[in-house]
Amino acid sequence: MASAVQDQFPGHRLRSTHVDTHHGFGRYAWELVAGDGTVTISGLDIAEFNDTGLRRVIGFFGDLTASKA
Repeated sequence: MASAVQDQFPGHRLRSTHVDTHHGFGRYAWELVAGDGTVTISGLDIAEFNDTGLRRVIGFFGDLTASKA
């Protein structure tokens, strides 16, 4: 998927901003950055692992904003 995004946005690069893992899950925040340093889009992906490796990835675009319950 990262390759497809970079093909759509020539001159941009993906930058990881946070990575951590916990009990078979991982999360990583990322930004798609233009050549001048501006962030075009950002997101957060959640990965699930099993005994053989990566099971699935769920991706979210945009900043995480607090909501009122």
